[in-house]
Amino acid sequence: MINIFHIITKFDMGGAERIAINIAKSKNPDIQYHIFEVVKGNSEFTDGMINEMQENGILIHRSFVMSTKFAIIFFPVWFLFSYVKIKPVLIHTHTEIPDLSIFLFHKLTVLFRLKVNYIRTIHNTQLWNSWDKLGVVVERFYKKNNSNIAISLSSKKQYEIKYCQNSIPIIYNGIERTSQKKFNFLKPNKINVLFAGRFEYQKGIEELIQVIRLMQKNETYYFHVIGTGSLEEKVRCELKDCNNVKVYSKIYNLSQYFASFDYLFMPSNFEGLPLMSIEASFSKTPIIANSAPGLDETLPIDWKLKVKNNSIDEYMIIFNKVIPNSDRVMLANEAFYFVNQHFTIKRMQDSYERMYLELIKNSL
Repeated sequence: MINIFHIITKFDMGGAERIAINIAKSKNPDIQYHIFEVVKGNSEFTDGMINEMQENGILIHRSFVMSTKFAIIFFPVWFLFSYVKIKPVLIHTHTEIPDLSIFLFHKLTVLFRLKVNYIRTIHNTQLWNSWDKLGVVVERFYKKNNSNIAISLSSKKQYEIKYCQNSIPIIYNGIERTSQKKFNFLKPNKINVLFAGRFEYQKGIEELIQVIRLMQKNETYYFHVIGTGSLEEKVRCELKDCNNVKVYSKIYNLSQYFASFDYLFMPSNFEGLPLMSIEASFSKTPIIANSAPGLDETLPIDWKLKVKNNSIDEYMIIFNKVIPNSDRVMLANEAFYFVNQHFTIKRMQDSYERMYLELIKNSL
């Protein structure tokens, strides 16, 4: 049996963390997966994630440090002991904090003359937004080691433009279908629309607010807005007088409730490859979406509930004209068929494991 290490930011809710767990849930008898966190997770989701990993035979390695900056500095030394003891054949990193931590760990491997294989998944179209200069240095390392794998055509293109690396392979994220439960706060006799995500520019918060405010006169719809983030105060303040919306904090394992909603609203400005869109389509919940890079790859090319450039006018047409004159069941089946062809968890696991074995073989 070979050991493979996955490095994530922390045991908490997030798309990259979900992908790492989904890969590691593979039943390949020849691979033992380990998942390390750089920063100690301590949220309402942490215990649930830990239980899920343990139930699937994934070995977990918890951090001792809750401060992000101190955790990044401390991680390479702590991780070195695990590396020497377990001797993994490959290290797979997810998102910038793990990317930087493993870059620093690599400096130690040079001192100790350790030979290490690396895989790094590019989870977004925009990287190193807060640490741009540092990112340029770290990217040289991953490019030199030919480690990069993109999750979508858009993340591949944006990376190749900014960091001048061509021929990056793509492995689409894979999702397993989730058993569905009833969401207890639906509004009867309304079309219940869900928005869920971080309250940040990336998720199209301005457009979300505008649409909900404009839709107050249409008594057909009720919006459920779930999330937290730097724009939370703005969301709550600007929607507090609206009678067609309820704002919630985060809900663990939200995907188990997707089928309860009539539609999912995703006015994102950009994405890597959003899992939520895929999960909703597997649950047969149609998505009203902006044709943002990354997000548009999760939907059929001619999807009729998609707008260009986050156009408010086009959203109004969808809500007021397209949806009332469309067959929701047909839309749901169309989206389900599309994701079932492209984004199954087994397809993703097999693709990564072929990549792992090829890299290990070439390094011998």
